[in-house]
Amino acid sequence: MRTRSPLIYTWKAMSFNAYMPILTTLLLILILIFNDGDLTQTMPVIELIFPLFGSWWSIFVLQDLLSEHGNELLFSLPVSRFKIGIFNVLLFFFLYVILLTIMLIVLMKWINLNAAISLVLQLSAQAFFYAGLGFLAMVLTRNTGWSLLVVTSYLSFQLLTTQTSVGFINIYLGNSIPIPISELKYFLRKIWVLSLILFINAQYWLSTTTKFK
Repeated sequence: MRTRSPLIYTWKAMSFNAYMPILTTLLLILILIFNDGDLTQTMPVIELIFPLFGSWWSIFVLQDLLSEHGNELLFSLPVSRFKIGIFNVLLFFFLYVILLTIMLIVLMKWINLNAAISLVLQLSAQAFFYAGLGFLAMVLTRNTGWSLLVVTSYLSFQLLTTQTSVGFINIYLGNSIPIPISELKYFLRKIWVLSLILFINAQYWLSTTTKFK
C-alpha cells in the first residue's frame, strides 16, 4: 500500500496557508519587474517582507500538532519529535530558499552574479531568523494568531527603534543595494547565532512538552 509523503500531508494540512509565501514571492517579483529591477526602490520592501514570511511555514506546519484539539493523540504516535519539529521547519525553510532563488534569478536580468549571491546570503539569513522565531513562538504559545503577533511585533519594534537602539538583536541592514560579500561576514555570523539559539530552544520546549492544549 502506498503511503503519503510527509511533505504532501503537511502541505495539505496547511490548506490555503501553504500558498501564502508563494503568493508573497510572486508579488515581490511583480514589483521588481514593474520597477525594472531598480533596487533603490524595491530593496527596502523586499527586506521587510521576504524575511518576515520566512516565519509563515514555521508556524503553520505545527498548527495541527500544537493548536488543534486532540494533539495529545498525535504526540502519542511513534514519531520523533525532532522529525515533526525542527526537521519539518527546516524542510519548509529550504523550500522558501528555493522561492528566494527564483526571485533572484529574475533579478539577475539587472544585477550581476556577485550581487545576487550577496542578496541570497543576506535574505536567506534574515528569513532563517524569522523561521526560528516563528518556530519558538508557535511552540510556546501553541496558537497561530499569537505566533504571528510575536513575529510582526519584532518587525514593528525594529521599525519603531529605527534599527539602531537594539544592537545585537537587530537583523536588518536597511540597504538599498547589494552589500559586498566580504562585508557581510559579521552580520551573517550574528544572525546565524541568534537563529540557532531560537531553533535550539524551540526544539527543546517541543521535546519536553508533557501538557497538551
